[in-house]
Parts: sequence; structure tokens; C-alpha cells
Amino acid sequence: MEKNAGYYFTLAEVALKAANYDEALGYMETGREINPNFMDWDLYEIYIWFNREDYYTVAELCHNYYEKDNQNVKVLEIWQEACEYLEWYKDVVGIGYAAIDLNTDNPEVYARNARAYALYNQYRDAIDCLEEVVDKYPDLNKDIEKLYYDLVTDDGHGGMEDANKSIEYAEKARSLGEFDWRMEYRDINMRMYIGDNDNAIKVAEEAIEKLKDVELDEDDAAMNPDLVFKWLIGKNMLLKREDHFCMPLDKEKTREAAENLRQTFEESMARNELDTQGCTLENLYTCYRLLGEYDEGIQFMTEAESKMDEDTKEALSDTINRLTGRLYVLKKDYAKARECILKDIKSIDLSQYHDYESDKMVTTENINEFKRINITPEVDRLRDVLVTLVEIPEIFTQEEREKSINDLLEFIEKVVELNLDGMDVMIPFVGHAIHYSPAITTDYERLYKIINSKFMKKMFANATEYYRDMYYKNLMRICAFMQKDNESKAYAKSYLNLINDKKYCIDKKVSFDEACKVARISNRIDIAALGTAYLYMGKIEDAKNTLLLMMMNSVCWFCDKSGCLEYYLLKAEIDIAEGNYEEAQKYLDEVEKTEWNNHEEIAASLKLYLKSKNLV
Repeated sequence: MEKNAGYYFTLAEVALKAANYDEALGYMETGREINPNFMDWDLYEIYIWFNREDYYTVAELCHNYYEKDNQNVKVLEIWQEACEYLEWYKDVVGIGYAAIDLNTDNPEVYARNARAYALYNQYRDAIDCLEEVVDKYPDLNKDIEKLYYDLVTDDGHGGMEDANKSIEYAEKARSLGEFDWRMEYRDINMRMYIGDNDNAIKVAEEAIEKLKDVELDEDDAAMNPDLVFKWLIGKNMLLKREDHFCMPLDKEKTREAAENLRQTFEESMARNELDTQGCTLENLYTCYRLLGEYDEGIQFMTEAESKMDEDTKEALSDTINRLTGRLYVLKKDYAKARECILKDIKSIDLSQYHDYESDKMVTTENINEFKRINITPEVDRLRDVLVTLVEIPEIFTQEEREKSINDLLEFIEKVVELNLDGMDVMIPFVGHAIHYSPAITTDYERLYKIINSKFMKKMFANATEYYRDMYYKNLMRICAFMQKDNESKAYAKSYLNLINDKKYCIDKKVSFDEACKVARISNRIDIAALGTAYLYMGKIEDAKNTLLLMMMNSVCWFCDKSGCLEYYLLKAEIDIAEGNYEEAQKYLDEVEKTEWNNHEEIAASLKLYLKSKNLV
């Protein structure tokens, strides 16, 4: 038999299928030597190295090939895929567009470009890349759906219309017949985002039915998606009880939600699905709280813990203690509430912290022995303690609360005094401390001196948007409490600039105010932030207009309160600015009735301020 180039190509194919890559390369080289023109040996060599998963060599070979022939779209497609594996995302996009210019008919070229854009949070570029060809390649509908979802949830650029687009593309992808439980999960969340709870429930119910006929791989099965959907049904049933602004409680719907959630919890316990158990417990607490069935809630939490194995109990006991403690607070049984809450947070001592670099405890007395400290992991404990001191003041004496805050401030003052290097790790720590302290102490001069120091200004200048937001709005209020009106206005202006720098506004080239007026922003928390900035800048009428904007928007999709805390809070601050102190007190009391959960520390600080100035 003549051993020609075709013979060695056949041997190379056999070796390649057997994953004998060195043999395949050897046969390929022999075939190329016998007849260089038999086939495109360079492309075949690339193909062998790609199967070998040596993507660096593939990229190198593709580059060399492209230098000689820049018209081979197949080489570009393989090169782009290799670059994606290598995480060379700029190359992915450049090579992808070169393939598109050659009229590639491979939809994955577009999808890879989109994924590369998305990894740099350039979601709109990614979407544009796919929407141009989705009619030609319908399978890309799911890719576009996820990009719109990420635009809304991951990136912060998205608004209501983007959530609706995500839903639209999910429906198109679903119509193609392929079932993807992750897409159904995203779709439910987008429907919750726009307040379409009925259809969110419908999608979840249909997904549960479809899962019965789907064989999931081991990893997906371990995530128990049917339990996730059952929990989402209960959560949406709970959210349905609310009606636009006034949110009257529908006890029948709330009880239906509670029953659904109890069944989901029992099933998740039977299958040892911890994440679903934790989420369901939180929602069940809300049901019992809203219904005023505190004893029933405590009994449920107690019985649930008694049925847990040791591993589950270890994972969820803090959650159960916190929720049970809060139910005892609502019952006004403060002794039992304190017992439960302290099982969760352990202690309210804020005088010492664990330094994770030296593995030693650091205090005001010994901090000068450290060149730098890293107490970042202590932030969660700090926040838990501060939230507890502010939201459940009844379970501690005033002396206990003041001592905790004094110890905390002394520690921060020592950090400022020593001016330690590399202390950006303190940003979250200090941010929470300054945010919650005015709800417990009226020593505004002390707080101002700490947060307005050169050390803190320099530190927060490099902070993330979240902590710069916290920095400006707290300085804004503290200055107002001290009658430093010009400084308060200056910080309010900085706060407004930060609001206008939101990614959505940058994308659309609009101010945040403009974005709100065309209903692109659905979140009342963000609208209230705009009103607060206007108020402290002295623009009271503009602040009042944001109250109207809030009423034009439905309640926040994640809200589980019985009243709109953000509306009450902004209304109270406007009343304080206008000298209507009794009216302000009324709205601050309404904030407290909405069940402590988020931002109530601001209401507590305003009430303390009014009391300290004998204004009420």
C-alpha cells in the first residue's frame, strides 16, 4: 500500500480520536512533508492543538496563520475561542469582529463577543452585538435575556424597560421549546422587579411542572431548583398583599403565603437544602409579624430548630435566634428577646477587635503596638451589634448602649490619631460606625471631628460608591444637626453628584431627576435619596416634588413592610426643615411602625435630635 499524504492523514485522525496527540502531530508532519498541498495542514495542526487544550499554542499558531492569510474565517473562529479560554477578552472582541467582517455564519462568534463585553460590565455593547443577529440566530434570545437581567441586577445600569426586555427575550427563548431552569429563575425575579407577582407565580408553577420531566445533572440536582421555585411562589404571594402606595394588609393572602412557605420549609428540611430553609424562615417571620401572630411564629421557630440535625442547626441557629428574638420584642417580652438576640450576636462589646494579620486582639490601649491592622472581617459583627442597638433599644439599658458607642468611637479616634498606613481596610468599619452612632449619641461635635478629619477625607476619597454615599450623607446630616448649614449644603451637593453618577444616568446621558420623571427608575429608595439631597441643599420644593414621584412608583419589588418607610422618612425631614416638628414626629413614629429593617437608624437619629433640642 502506498503511504501517501492521505494515508498519514488517516493515521493522524485515528490517533487524534484516541487522544494520542503527539502521534497525531507526528503523522501530520509526515503527511505535510510528502504533499504540502494535500490539505490545509496548518489549519489541521491548529485543530490538533485545540483538541489537546493547549490554547496558548493555538493562539500562537492562529496568529502566524493570520499573518499569511487574513481571510480564513475558520481560523478566526478557533482563535477567538482559544482566547476566551485564555481570558484574553480584548482579543476575543477584536478577533470576533474580524470574523464578522468575513461574514461568519457561526453564532458563537457573536456570543463570545457579548460574553467578553459583559465581563467588563459593558452590557449594552454586548446586547447590541447580539440584537443585530438574533433574528438570524434565534438561540441567542436566551443570551440576550441574561444580559438584560445582568444589566438590571449585577451592574446597576438597568431600569424598568430593561427588566421588561429581559422578560420579552425569556418568552422568545421559551417559545423555542428549550427548558432552562436558570432562565426561569431570572424571569421570575424580573417579574418581581416590575411588580408582576401573578405572572411570576405562574412562571414558577410551570417551571416546577417542567422539572418533573427533566433529568438534571448532578450539580443542578444538588441545587434543588424545584424548592427554589416553591419558595419564590411563597415570596410572591407575600408581596401580592401590598397595593401600590398604602399597602393595606390582606390577611387571607398573607396566610396563604405563610402556608405555602411552611410547606416549602418542611420539604427543604427533608432534603437538607440549607439555602432554601434560610430564605423561607426570613419570609415566614415576615408573615407572622404582619399577621400579629407572634406566639405562633415563636412556636414554629422553636419546633423547626428542634427537628434539625446538628449540622443544620449549626448553620441556621443564629438566624432562628435573631428572628425568634424579634418576635419576642414584638410581644414586648424583652428578657427573652435579649436572651435570643445575644445568642445571635454573642456580645455588644465594641472595645476590642480581632486583627487578622497578627491573630491578636487589638484595643485602644495596645493599638500603638501595631504598624497596621486588618479588622475587615469584624465589620459584619460590628454592623450586627449596631443594628441591634438601634433597632431593638428596649433589650439594653441606655448605659449599655452608650458604652458600646463610646468604646467604638474611642477606638476610631485612636486610629485617626496614629494615622496608620494602609488603613483603607477601615473604610467599611468607620462607615457603619458613623452611620449608626447618631441614633444613640448626640455628641455631634465628636462625630464631626472624626469623619471630617484629613485622615478620613483621604481614606473615603478612595472608597467605593457605596461608602462614599454613606460618607457624604452622614456628614450632610451631622453638619445640619450642628447648624453648619453651608457645610451641610456642600456635602449635600457632593451627595447629589454621586447620585447623578449612577451608571444608568451615565449610559442614558440624563440626570437622576430626569430618569425618575420618565419612570425609568423603579426603586423608591433611590428616589428618596434624590429628595434628601435636594432637601439638604436647601431646595425644599424640589424635595417635595420627589415625594410625588415616589407615589407615582409602585413599592420596591423587594419590600416586605406594611408602609413605605422611605416616604415617611423624607416627609419627616422636610417637616423638620420647615419647623413642623410635631408633624415630623408623627411621620417618624410611622417609620417605626413599618417594622425595623432598613434605614430606620436615620429615623432614630432624627428623633434623638428633636428630643435633644427640646423641639418635641
